Amino acid sequence: MSQEAPRTTVLPAPPQEVALTVPFTAPSDGFLSMAIYNEHGQLVRSLLCARPVKAGDGSIIWDGTSDLGIPQPAGSFSTKAIFFTEKPKAQYVMTVGKSGNPPYRTPDGKGDWGGNLGGPAAICSNSQSIMMVWSCVEDNQVTGIQQMDADGNIQMRYFSFYPWDGRLAGAMDDRNFYLGILHADKKQVEIAAYELGKPRGKILTVLPTRPHESKPGTRWSGRFTASIDGVALNADTIFATITADDALFIIDRASGTIRKQITIASPRDVKVCGGKIIVQSGNKILRLTPDGRVEQTLVEEGILTGPGALAVDAQGGFFSSGAKGQIARFNAEGKLIGKLGKEGGAAATGRFESSALGKITAMCLSPGAKDQTLWVQDVGTGFPRTSRWSLEGNLQREWFTPKLDLWAGTVNPAVPNELVSTFEAFADEPGIRAYEVDWAKKTWRPGWFYDNTWDEMFACKDVYLSYGHGGNPLKDARGGDMTWPTFHYAGRTFVSHGGKNYFINSGGNDDGVIFQYSGDRKPTPVAMVGYHHVQKREDGKYQGSYDQGPNQWMTWADRNGDGKMSADEIILAKDLPTIRGIGRVSAGRLDAELNVHLKMGSNDYLLPPKEILPGGVPVYDWSMCVRPCSHLRALSEATA
Repeated sequence: MSQEAPRTTVLPAPPQEVALTVPFTAPSDGFLSMAIYNEHGQLVRSLLCARPVKAGDGSIIWDGTSDLGIPQPAGSFSTKAIFFTEKPKAQYVMTVGKSGNPPYRTPDGKGDWGGNLGGPAAICSNSQSIMMVWSCVEDNQVTGIQQMDADGNIQMRYFSFYPWDGRLAGAMDDRNFYLGILHADKKQVEIAAYELGKPRGKILTVLPTRPHESKPGTRWSGRFTASIDGVALNADTIFATITADDALFIIDRASGTIRKQITIASPRDVKVCGGKIIVQSGNKILRLTPDGRVEQTLVEEGILTGPGALAVDAQGGFFSSGAKGQIARFNAEGKLIGKLGKEGGAAATGRFESSALGKITAMCLSPGAKDQTLWVQDVGTGFPRTSRWSLEGNLQREWFTPKLDLWAGTVNPAVPNELVSTFEAFADEPGIRAYEVDWAKKTWRPGWFYDNTWDEMFACKDVYLSYGHGGNPLKDARGGDMTWPTFHYAGRTFVSHGGKNYFINSGGNDDGVIFQYSGDRKPTPVAMVGYHHVQKREDGKYQGSYDQGPNQWMTWADRNGDGKMSADEIILAKDLPTIRGIGRVSAGRLDAELNVHLKMGSNDYLLPPKEILPGGVPVYDWSMCVRPCSHLRALSEATA
């Protein structure tokens, strides 16, 4: 029997450790923060964070890895440092986009204005205070139901009942507050009762409603929805309207029993005045007896258009939101005596104007009978707002609350007075929004907003179709699955080049569409770096794929300046050895030279513009993609 000789396994030498000395000089004893940046200006490693140092020369060793412990490729690196004579400490400057007294959260729960999801929904008053309601929240502390004084100072917060409930309309007196709620899981609408001064209420009654669905063309297509459009009170009765059901409900306050359901055409908001019911019915305003009998038409057809919100003053006069962008003011007999707000109202998109009213959701008069003011809940040019007006139409004060977002607003270094945020196709309200900030004075105001419509997102579908991928909640009008949106706004960084402003869609589920933007016009797509494999189909269209497909990549540039994609503007690159085996781009970033920085796999890549056309349109070609050297160890070995 023979015995095989033992084999010798030769192991490769362990990688050489990197130890680079980074020197510094401190002008005196103090504190030092220092970081390493790569040649593209990206932060790589935070070396010191307010570390105590002695005056004179010093150094620290860098092991060549990032803050995540990833070895860095060969290249040129630089340091940036900040020296402090005293240890830095945080100081509150301002909260951009959020109003209140103060706008930040306080231990007693009286700071931090408004809600953080949905929008301003209801507002009502009694003889001493005002109750303001946001339609939804995702925070158990900022409840979105807050009792305030006439200057907007929060006195107490109240809690709702369900996650992501929809708060719809409300009414209060000096004892109780009643709130209409959409319980979407049970597909029903409810009225909750609160005793003022106690933050927890109870569900008083459920109102019958027919099934309703959200309109097609949004992420909410096909979802059940229903709305209580108005709530009003007298001593023993609640009055509530459901516009979609042509229904006015008369409800016992004590038991929640529905005494009567009355059919009225399209009843919207409802109020009680002088023992009578005032209700908006279609484009009319009616006066009803307490048992629901129509007594008089106060405002006939032809004066109002789609009125939604209603308020009644102490003298029996009333205010309606249906005056083509303004609020109409009537005396107790229904005679038009004035209008509030800028004629025509707020533009849907563009620059924000405080004097212009947007989509009005609710109104009420201030507490008490003296020195009355009108409080309005509206969304003006994309900015949710609660405002206070004199009865003559002078804006006295306004408060704002931005909706919840996963990303903070970003400053374009070339336009430092704007704090800009984008909201992608899957947001409640896709678009781009900017606040104007005066950093020296520590003040801000709403700047501008542009929406991003369904048709705009898919405007290239006759040329390019993005991939189909699970997790996409968008549905077409017939309920079918959609491809991923292409021309939606999903940028996180903003840059300027040649006097024009740009952002690129950054996430790896998107394509790298580059938009030009400004405060005076809606963002325009000017180029695209395809983040996914692509194939040209037999019908001539280009089809994207997700983490699969051939090693083919496309770019597009708007050569003719029409803002639309055409096949002759596409460059298709095939069989690129530089990115062979890469499934897709996981993240993209644009710099001020319009280079596109790409994260692909575990490496960074760079795609410079091939040319920049008149009008600032960058042209890219995937064949120009540069792959960096593989490992910083090569540098250390070369310099050893």
